[in-house]
Amino acid sequence: MGARAVCSRSAATTNDIATTNDIATTNDAATSATPATAAAASQPIQLSADAGYFSEANVEGLDKLNFDPHIATGRDKHNTPQPPAPETTAPAEATVKQRMAHKLRTTNGRVCYAKRKHIVEPVFGQMKHVRGFRQFLLRGINKVGSEWKFLCLTHNLLKIWRYRYAPN
Repeated sequence: MGARAVCSRSAATTNDIATTNDIATTNDAATSATPATAAAASQPIQLSADAGYFSEANVEGLDKLNFDPHIATGRDKHNTPQPPAPETTAPAEATVKQRMAHKLRTTNGRVCYAKRKHIVEPVFGQMKHVRGFRQFLLRGINKVGSEWKFLCLTHNLLKIWRYRYAPN
């Protein structure tokens, strides 16, 4: 059995608190966005994710759970001009991928997807740069999952302490 790459996933609030966290192998990352977020589906909520999570099943599953998914359908090069926002809705015969790409090109779609950069990504950056987390120390998907959850827990405790109790 060959080595599998592991990706860590988290959802975060605007206060950089990791609300959901889990581990997936890169083989099943695109097919597992729905279970990772199902606990947060008590009300309609916008959700943005990078291209690694796009699949027709994820979009349909999130729609059924009353989410408004904004999942990238591919990678855009940095510093390339964006085309103007479309003025019409996606054609009825468009595929799920085409409808999602159209949705992300709209003004509201761009705003929602851009939030990912300053809500979720800072959590990963803080864990990596501030806390020095570069790799998992344990082996095995269950142990790595436990290690990631522990890291998110300590991240959250530090955030709560700093927001609430740290001396000014």
